Amino acid sequence: MIPIRTNTMKKLNIAYWIITALFSAFMIFSSTGGLTLQPDAVALMHGHMGYPLYFLRIISAAKVIGAVVILLPFVPDRVKEWAYFGFFTDLFAHMPGMAAIEGEGGDLGAVGGTFIETVRAVREMFGDNDLD
Repeated sequence: MIPIRTNTMKKLNIAYWIITALFSAFMIFSSTGGLTLQPDAVALMHGHMGYPLYFLRIISAAKVIGAVVILLPFVPDRVKEWAYFGFFTDLFAHMPGMAAIEGEGGDLGAVGGTFIETVRAVREMFGDNDLD
């Protein structure tokens, strides 16, 4: 029989909810400019990237809905999976467009470095053996 590591599971659960709450807050905060059509958001997405204004509002509304969905524990896992996929599509589809407009590289290095450092920090926090 495999022993249950309650302390490790508790740490993982706490880390999951902290990261999920911070990510949801980030997505909601980043969508407010698009919902209210604030000048900075319009200048970036409409003026700089060339997206139509209605698209900016649709994407912003989807971010808020997705952020709420992943925070609610009673929402089915299949719905949460689609919310996470929507966030993935939003964040990673934006990078090639920025790289094409800003020139070679764009902000890909910063995003990749942040992802690698996040994975490294989580592995250090829980240790390699605890994730197996």
